[in-house]
Amino acid sequence: SLLGTVQFSTNGMLELRSELDWYQGVKWQIQAALGYQRVSDRFWGTYNTDGNGDGVSYISRRTSGSMRFMRQLSGKFYGGLLSRFDGFSYSGLFDDVHSDLANGYSIGSGPVLLFDSRNHVFYPQRGFFFTAQLTRFGMVSAGDFQFNTYLVDARRYFSLGVNVLAMQALWMYADGREVPIYMMPTLGGKNGLRGIGHSQRVVHNSISFFRGELRMPFWWRFGCVFFGEVGYAGVNPSPNLNHLIGSYGGGLRFRILPHEPLHIRFDAAVSTIGTSGFFISLKEAF
Repeated sequence: SLLGTVQFSTNGMLELRSELDWYQGVKWQIQAALGYQRVSDRFWGTYNTDGNGDGVSYISRRTSGSMRFMRQLSGKFYGGLLSRFDGFSYSGLFDDVHSDLANGYSIGSGPVLLFDSRNHVFYPQRGFFFTAQLTRFGMVSAGDFQFNTYLVDARRYFSLGVNVLAMQALWMYADGREVPIYMMPTLGGKNGLRGIGHSQRVVHNSISFFRGELRMPFWWRFGCVFFGEVGYAGVNPSPNLNHLIGSYGGGLRFRILPHEPLHIRFDAAVSTIGTSGFFISLKEAF
């Protein structure tokens, strides 16, 4: 499958993205993505439970690409390699301090382990998904930064007749001498806690969350979802249960193709830290 999206807004945001999923029998899997984003954005710094004020305005331009090659090891187990590239340019953010971070690019790669027993990629109704990966990053022409990111992502899908109960637990940690803030894990956005509408609003060295979502068809190609999420962001890899962030909401789904469950999703949510989010996107959040 090859998907492409174009998004723009009235304040000058432009995002182009293309995603490829290729399954060669059961032995090989390839996932690749290319993207470009230009946006008038805001910067709040690393997350602080006491609040970070209104943030600082800036303009960013980012180009990214990633590719993951996976080969079957045994049964539903796969092993492979992830590689990614990120180019970036920031105006108004690092002009006075750390100006070497304003322009440059990063390259990263590392091993991936995968177990996948889902019955469908776009809209699984049953099965289990687990992935663990280590990525080693190096920054070029933006200071001498080297760091590792660790990711563990586990998902479970239960068939309830025509309805589906989906659950996910995710942990991500960036460890290194000095990790640039725009390369740190983020807790919000369209694929994270959707009650945090801005993906850069909650950023830190470590993030983790757990969530559940009930997916229900109700008429023709339309469906709806209801979800609850709870997460953490902080400097330590283990979550602090006294500083959890909650998020809850619902959404509408429209199946694009008559016989394939590929959806356009509309999600709205609020969080316990006073933020909200609304997203229009392809495919499910997880």
